[in-house]
Amino acid sequence: MFENMTQIILDVSEYEAPVPLQRAINSLSSIDKNTYIKFIHRMRPCLLFDVLDKGGYSYEIDDSGEQYIVYIYKK
Repeated sequence: MFENMTQIILDVSEYEAPVPLQRAINSLSSIDKNTYIKFIHRMRPCLLFDVLDKGGYSYEIDDSGEQYIVYIYKK
């Protein structure tokens, strides 16, 4: 799905709240149809999902490893 797209890596796994959410929100303006964000956190970013849903963003979640990864992209 993400082939031929530019990836922005946003690793916030070392930060305490509210920094991860703030950084995610600030980087949403960088997304277009050819760009996605790989958001890496150590826990489930529950508040982020509401922001993404209300903003019209799509996302996929990978929680199969030690980190929680959310791929964020435009619909």
